[in-house]
Amino acid sequence: MGKTHTITVSETVLGLREREAIENMKEWMAGGRAVALSTARTDLDALASRLEQLGLPAVPEDDPARMYWHDTKRVLVTGRPVTTQLTIDASPVAEFSRAANDGAGNWDEIGEEFARIVAQLGKGGTVLIKCDGPLHMRKGGPDGWKGGAMYAEAFPGSIERIQAWMASGTAVAVSTLRTNLDDVVAWLEARGVAAVADADPARTHWRETSRVLVTGRPLVTDLKVITSGLTFAPAAEDGRGNWAQIAGRIAALY
Repeated sequence: MGKTHTITVSETVLGLREREAIENMKEWMAGGRAVALSTARTDLDALASRLEQLGLPAVPEDDPARMYWHDTKRVLVTGRPVTTQLTIDASPVAEFSRAANDGAGNWDEIGEEFARIVAQLGKGGTVLIKCDGPLHMRKGGPDGWKGGAMYAEAFPGSIERIQAWMASGTAVAVSTLRTNLDDVVAWLEARGVAAVADADPARTHWRETSRVLVTGRPLVTDLKVITSGLTFAPAAEDGRGNWAQIAGRIAALY
């Protein structure tokens, strides 16, 4: 099968369909996938214990600098991002594509999608953007990481989209694996975007519209802009949920 792929599931999915989520995670692990459960909670031990009670081996995160999870026998319960090949979230997810529109990316389409969400909310809402890919154009693969250095340019249109969202009353946060959040802050500010490093290890929300929050926390948001993800839709398939669609995406990783 080759490399072990990691699937990240938001705890919000369990809140909607706990039994089905647990059974699917067991199936993915049995098939050689690693699973991380992302949560905004700070009591990771309690959630890991809950999974154990439901028959799913789990371990709370104990490494604040962790980047990868390749253990296929236990679920990692974590309050920070790990490198993943697919994210499943109950909140709306927009997949960023560099290749879209002949290499121009799909920031315009993402902007239109969020405009529809805002129209439903009746307020500006909050957007969380993955740093690498949608925003920071670093090279792919381990060789492109370069110790987390912010050496690349911004993807065309990304900075302008952030500025437009903030000007219209939307709060914006940038998610990163980096432990040195100040490097991302400096990179944004050098491009005309006011930013601040997250200093709250228990933060769950961001509503300030004058500065971008740079964070390693899985915030509660109205849209997540990432490179590979799906929104869990419990009403799909006549109320059975879109588990078949998710299974298809996971199978396509190999």
